Amino acid sequence: MDIKKYILFLCDLLVIDQPRVFIKKSGKFKDIDDQPAEPFTLKGSAAATTIVEENEIYIDMDVINKSMLYPILAHELRHIYQYQSVMHPSWGEPMAETWKEEIMHYNASNIKGYENQSIEIDANAFSKLIINVVYKKDFEVNCDQKLLKKRIQELMNDFGYEEIKECYEYNIGPLPNIKA
Repeated sequence: MDIKKYILFLCDLLVIDQPRVFIKKSGKFKDIDDQPAEPFTLKGSAAATTIVEENEIYIDMDVINKSMLYPILAHELRHIYQYQSVMHPSWGEPMAETWKEEIMHYNASNIKGYENQSIEIDANAFSKLIINVVYKKDFEVNCDQKLLKKRIQELMNDFGYEEIKECYEYNIGPLPNIKA
């Protein structure tokens, strides 16, 4: 699947501004339009990161498992949504105040307990929901599983199967016909 279309699908679903996405692959730096980009370095504990204030996502394809690209993109785009919902209180996002506090005092991936912050639980839950609906697959996430399952259930109220399917088909085409 085209990465750019996948990003458009998720931005449409989340109703967020499309971020600039930069990728390092085989030691070369490009944006999603395959144009040269400035070199970047991520923390050793990260394969991808989002600079929410700049609306930018950075992905190091040289260190990620290629099968995790789409879950990682969904995760990082959810961080963009979190930040934009904090910046736009009129959206009425119930988690915005919690996210605002966590964004202001963010614990990066090299800090113990990082994965159990509500912004990380939410981003992981959103990613798992999207991958399950679109690809009928699941993946492991290192965090409090009880909190993760609870957040997935909450997100299912916000993003039903039909809404995800319609948004995917509008931006990309028919959902993959994958047997569960």
